[in-house]
Amino acid sequence: WGLLIEAVILFVIARKLLLERMLQVRYFKPIKVGYHSLPVIRFGLVMCLWKLADMLVYVIFWPSFRTAFIARTGFLIMLPSVRRLGHCVMSVIGEFVSIAVIYVGTVIFFAWVFVTIFDDMEEIVNGKPVNKGLDSFSRSLNTIFIAGSTDDFVDCLLPSYTSYRSSGILWLVFLVIVHVLLLNLVLDTLVAAYTKYSEEQEEEVLEEKVQGILNVFRTVSRVTGSRFITRQTFMDFCEEFSRSPAVRPIGEETADIMFTTMDADGSNELEQDEFFGICGVIQYDFWAVVTDSPVRQVFPGFWESKGFTYFRNQVYRGNFDTLMNY
Repeated sequence: WGLLIEAVILFVIARKLLLERMLQVRYFKPIKVGYHSLPVIRFGLVMCLWKLADMLVYVIFWPSFRTAFIARTGFLIMLPSVRRLGHCVMSVIGEFVSIAVIYVGTVIFFAWVFVTIFDDMEEIVNGKPVNKGLDSFSRSLNTIFIAGSTDDFVDCLLPSYTSYRSSGILWLVFLVIVHVLLLNLVLDTLVAAYTKYSEEQEEEVLEEKVQGILNVFRTVSRVTGSRFITRQTFMDFCEEFSRSPAVRPIGEETADIMFTTMDADGSNELEQDEFFGICGVIQYDFWAVVTDSPVRQVFPGFWESKGFTYFRNQVYRGNFDTLMNY
């Protein structure tokens, strides 16, 4: 049963990839729009073939080891969120390498300083050599790296500091540089790089959305032969737009509400700016409600009373909302 479930899942993934490829090649590639990434689709199909071969080998030969984890990892990498995370990590690699170079250079420099000072000392303190871990450049490099990268720096500095208190100043300078300055520099650099990447991605997405909306308006205007979009044209556009599986369907009533709301001049035609405003909220959910509450029908006398009329006028003018916002 497990193998059968694998086959069904593999069929669904392969069919999805083939449909995305057909959609991209047949409809979006001629207009030079990359709705689906063809390299990603090809990679997914290769993973499907790998998975299929693994299943056939398992059914025929029953090996003790399978390679299905490679295909499953490939499918995981294809997820949009994982790909975005990968792009984000790659965008901060340069900053990370620069900080790593500074850190390695600092460790090498202080290792050279310590070995220059302590390599020829032969004193014993508390049964340990004063220059323990500092008697050669390689050992000093290892000691300084441990002191700068872990919490064992006390064990590294204790022999030399016990005999020569003045060496504490050198250790203090090293620890401040590595544990305080470089740590903050790493955090600030990575955060700045991530923020820059996020802002660039947001600007790119917004630019693509604006350009897409503009292209839609121009296309509809060219087809209809008018630089305005009428109510019926907008209804037809919403009906066609709702056929896309990636968007929320837009009902006729919702489309009519949006058109009426954005048609500021009441001309039953949308200009370019008004169409941009509609596209900004086209994926929102709308509810149509009556203006007046049931009090008007149930208690007409109270509805028309002087006090309640004054209250209704305050609500209509927005004063009640202002009061509640305090």
